[in-house]
This record gives sequence, structure tokens and C-alpha cells, in this order.
Amino acid sequence: MPVVLCSVILMTLSPSCVISVLRHIWKAVHACTCYFSSADMSEMELRAITLDDDRFTGTSFFRTKLTGLDLTSCQLKGFVVSDAMGEVFGAKLSLYQAAALAQRLGIIIKE
Repeated sequence: MPVVLCSVILMTLSPSCVISVLRHIWKAVHACTCYFSSADMSEMELRAITLDDDRFTGTSFFRTKLTGLDLTSCQLKGFVVSDAMGEVFGAKLSLYQAAALAQRLGIIIKE
């Protein structure tokens, strides 16, 4: 059964913090300058989430829908999603983030 981890909270995590929130629900969370590197954020439910300058390096979003999330101020590198990449459907990405994701799909981008 999912567990509500946060409700109306401001989060700031240091680089040394390792987080595993598998199958949790986050409601009304504002994550500011958090380091979610190597975090397991699989099968989560995200509601009313705002992100500001967060780091997602090697983070697993497997089966976590990112619909409606604005990731434009965040750093995304080597994150884990399913083969179909349905998790990123409806997420707001910067031009560079979208290009990097397109390359993962095998799309060749010509300048």
C-alpha cells in the first residue's frame, strides 16, 4: 500500500543523502536544490509537485508518471525509465533535456 511521505513540505537534500521512496505518494511538495542522485523513486504518485534546481543523476523513475512536472530547472542525467519511456509523457523539459531524451530513443538530431 502506498505511503504518504510528504504533504505541504519544502525539501532540501544534501549531496550525501541517499533516498529511496519506492511506492510512496508525494503531495504538495516543493523540492529546492535537492540531490536525488541514485535515488529510487520508482512507482511513486506525484501530486502538486514543484521542482527548483534539483539533481536527478542516475535516479530511477520506473513506473512513476512525471506528467505535469516542470523539470526545466533540473539536471537530468542517466535517469531510469521503462523501455517505452511512458513516464516522461507530459513532463515539461527544456530544449536540451528533450534533445538528450530524443537521443536515448535513437533519434539523430542534426543542427
